Amino acid sequence: MGCDYTLGTEGNHMLVQFMWKGGTGMMKLTHTAIQFGGKQNVHGSPGLGDEAFIAPGNSSIMMRKGDVLVTISLQTAGVSAESGKKRLRR
Repeated sequence: MGCDYTLGTEGNHMLVQFMWKGGTGMMKLTHTAIQFGGKQNVHGSPGLGDEAFIAPGNSSIMMRKGDVLVTISLQTAGVSAESGKKRLRR
């Protein structure tokens, strides 16, 4: 489940996805896959839910609260990771 937001007039999009169940496992799987791929630059993001991180290249933000997972894809958004984190805190 998710929502696709159009940002500004340049055609940028920000995809926000939700997992209501299984978020704990998916977060662990994604984190492991990124590290296995040799990209060690996953940055934690304290203050967002129970666990959160910014993916390599600031491509997305994943935040977990309990077993619920929210992912914001920033690849086509034209916004920074900091801006994405602010949207999650709302």
